[in-house]
Amino acid sequence: EEGRVEGARRGREEAEGRLREVEDALSRAGQESANARAEVEALRKEALEQAHLAGDAERALEELQERQRRQKEEEESAGSTLAIQESELKQLHHKQETEIQALKRQLVALAAAADGEAKRNSGGVPNPNE
Repeated sequence: EEGRVEGARRGREEAEGRLREVEDALSRAGQESANARAEVEALRKEALEQAHLAGDAERALEELQERQRRQKEEEESAGSTLAIQESELKQLHHKQETEIQALKRQLVALAAAADGEAKRNSGGVPNPNE
């Protein structure tokens, strides 16, 4: 009888020991699971932050490209305007040169006519002021 009681007691102690081991293992597994969930959550938050930063960077890049495109258009437009103005100035300069040449010819003709008229009026005597 005593042997059976001792065997039962040892069996119970072994069972209680195994139960404690299982409980400890479950506790560790629960802690590891909680740690894993926390790590997954931290990674999710970091991924969201990175996605947000990437979106911000993409928008900033798009804005920069748009500003550069507008600036290029403005520069091209200004260049076209300058080219048109230069062409107009060249045309005006040419027109003025043509008018100056015409006025010089008229002045020479008027001077010759005045000289001829003066000679006729003086009877062919040259003008002493000449």
